[in-house]
Amino acid sequence: MKKGDLKKITKKSLKEYWEANHEVLKYNFGLRLHQYAYEKYFDCTSEILPLNEDDRLAIINTYRGINRTSSRAKRFHRILLGYYGIAGSITPKRCNMSSKEANSPKNKDNRVNDHVIGVTTCSEYIKKTFLNGKRSNENTWKDEDWIKARINELCNNWLENNLWLWAECRITKKEHTAERLQRGTELKIKAKRKLEHYVNAGIIISDYQ
Repeated sequence: MKKGDLKKITKKSLKEYWEANHEVLKYNFGLRLHQYAYEKYFDCTSEILPLNEDDRLAIINTYRGINRTSSRAKRFHRILLGYYGIAGSITPKRCNMSSKEANSPKNKDNRVNDHVIGVTTCSEYIKKTFLNGKRSNENTWKDEDWIKARINELCNNWLENNLWLWAECRITKKEHTAERLQRGTELKIKAKRKLEHYVNAGIIISDYQ
């Protein structure tokens, strides 16, 4: 049974993956960060938007404003950064992670690949990391030199040690149900990194077979 820290569990396999694919990984991640950051830059600088601040904010909020529990921006970023943040997938086989039930031959047609951290949690964590303690305001997003420096920093010095954010584990469809496996961002990233959501769901994680 696999326990403990997801980063440690996947360290060896992700080091090999990085060494073989680092140029492609950095390019794709940098591109996604650029797309994310220049959305915000567009909000602050676009001449398409009205000059009146209230009118500008009203239009921007059609994309960024919360509707019930989420926003169009958050739903887009979960795909942009959490799902397609890097080239390809860090598959369960590469991570050597599968639930005991998914390893069973009787479940060979009943398996799914689960993003261990979750694509929404992953994207929100990346956005927070990108800001690096700065406030998300107009002065921040108008500073193109800062944006470029953050993209370079995350691609060159951060990404290699954080590929675990996209790690996948093979589990069964029954184990993957919302009633059993905790979703979204309710469980903090530190807890997910320790695989607590699998423990809480009674899912036993083993080597991939």
